[in-house]
Amino acid sequence: MLSTLRVPGTHDLADTCADAAAGFGLTRELCSMTPYDVPRAWAAAFDVEFDGIRYQTRFTTGQAANAAAVFGPAGEVSWPVDPRPESLVSAARRCGLAVQPLPRSVRVLHPPT
Repeated sequence: MLSTLRVPGTHDLADTCADAAAGFGLTRELCSMTPYDVPRAWAAAFDVEFDGIRYQTRFTTGQAANAAAVFGPAGEVSWPVDPRPESLVSAARRCGLAVQPLPRSVRVLHPPT
């Protein structure tokens, strides 16, 4: 499902994609690396001045931030949910992408000897 979430309130977010971020040693790796010791240290430093971060998701190809993370206590929050989520297939087709059905059978061949 594809949903839109509107985070309540106003939040001051650190832009990890800003040109100036590289001057602090920040790269895209921060938002996808494991173990999480390094990202947690950055989050603690950001949390002193910011309410969250703007970042690029792991498989994005653009240069601009396409996601946000808001700092706060761990656990579920009571934010409003999308009343009309869209199926991923529907969203893909709306964007001009062809979605193929799952194959019902697959012929498995033994490798040549």
